Amino acid sequence: MENSGELVHIGRPKRSKVRREPNPKRASRGKGVYIHTFGCQMNVYDSEKLALLLESDFETLDSPEDADLILVNTCSIREKAEHKLYSLVGGFKNLKERNPDLLIGVGGCVAQQEGKNILSRSPLVDFVFGTHNLSEVPNLVARAQSGVTGQVAVEYRDEWEELPLAGKGGRASTFVSISRGCNKNCTYCVVPTTRGPEVSRPVAEILQEIRLAAIRGVREVTLLGQTVNSYGLDLLPRMKFSELLELVAEIEGIERIRFTSPHPQEIRSDFFEILENNPKVCKHIHMPMQSGSDPVLKAMNRNYRMKKFYSIVEGVRAACPEVAISTDIIVGFPGESDSDFEATLEAMERIRFDSSYSFAFSERPGTKAAEFTNQLPLEVRKERLARLQALQDQHTQEKLDSWLGRETEVLVDGFMKSAPQRVQGRNSQNILIHFDSEYDDLGPGVFVSGRITRASRYTLHAERIRQGVSNEVPSR
Repeated sequence: MENSGELVHIGRPKRSKVRREPNPKRASRGKGVYIHTFGCQMNVYDSEKLALLLESDFETLDSPEDADLILVNTCSIREKAEHKLYSLVGGFKNLKERNPDLLIGVGGCVAQQEGKNILSRSPLVDFVFGTHNLSEVPNLVARAQSGVTGQVAVEYRDEWEELPLAGKGGRASTFVSISRGCNKNCTYCVVPTTRGPEVSRPVAEILQEIRLAAIRGVREVTLLGQTVNSYGLDLLPRMKFSELLELVAEIEGIERIRFTSPHPQEIRSDFFEILENNPKVCKHIHMPMQSGSDPVLKAMNRNYRMKKFYSIVEGVRAACPEVAISTDIIVGFPGESDSDFEATLEAMERIRFDSSYSFAFSERPGTKAAEFTNQLPLEVRKERLARLQALQDQHTQEKLDSWLGRETEVLVDGFMKSAPQRVQGRNSQNILIHFDSEYDDLGPGVFVSGRITRASRYTLHAERIRQGVSNEVPSR
């Protein structure tokens, strides 16, 4: 979870098999909230919490056009995402003019960093809240509705916030945070500044949230942490991440467990053992490599070298031959030489990741790397990124093509945008799979076996074979 992925918003599902009773209070007020999210899964998780916090007064909308409240949950990992914040908010000017009562709040990592500066830079914003202040949002909204302007809540909190529980009805999967913050202090990363030091969440809270999610129909849970596999090192008594996974696996109704992202420095033998022995742990590992060059890893303060990274990959594949491995990569880091970049390409050829999130280095205020004097020209960073992504596209397509004709178990999680009557889902390897035909008896939360009929860019297409839960997956 060290680099941000696609831009998303939190909205209503396209179609649901679960019938919800209308909320009289919500219907009488007729208010709506639009939540726009930049960044990683932790931000998506936070946005889902915001929707739950506000659901008694605001219906969650797919579009800002009819909203009475707009919340923008920001990311500061990449410079581009920060620029998009102000561009996005500026685009809401006409909505403010049409509806003077419209409120706009900005939260997340940029809000944590910039605080009141956001208000001066963007007069359209009514209030700002940080990563530790989600529970304050209903009060911020209420005060803004009563005319209080310029509110900023970015105070750091040692305690965990009491927030609604995960897993709304009709959902196949959900995120659950098991820790927050980070102690690794990578030289390019703002997370220790925006989310604070690493703090593990009490295990009882985690398990209770997942149990209630399972009761609501959730079948897959993704455990979130900046360095998820260092969970429990700060607890008394200590708890291993592998022990937490075993406890989650015992929860009735939960059939799949994912987690992101493990840090290579913290991977031990028990990590391989649980991949091999626990059938509920998904056969997909997202493990950030960041660079294939030891000198660059040292400059990044990554605290491992490629010899160890290679040995971890070998251990993961020995324990689980059908595993899919994805990663994060930064190119154009300060001082990255041609040979350093070639080492990264060589690592990709050797490991052959199933997919990767790759980015050109961008200087982030407050990080050590932003102060390095050996910054590379932007055109060099872009050229290297294009080369790396082209290589990854080749590897990804080869991986997808290898599934042709094979059978795989899919957890249905929604419906295709291009064909709303057709379901889609993901297999254990986290590959998005579209079904070729319409099936009225399938909806979110249902497991179905499919035979792969074709591969397109980033997705697979399947024909249905049978319905039911199975832990069988094809060898790759």
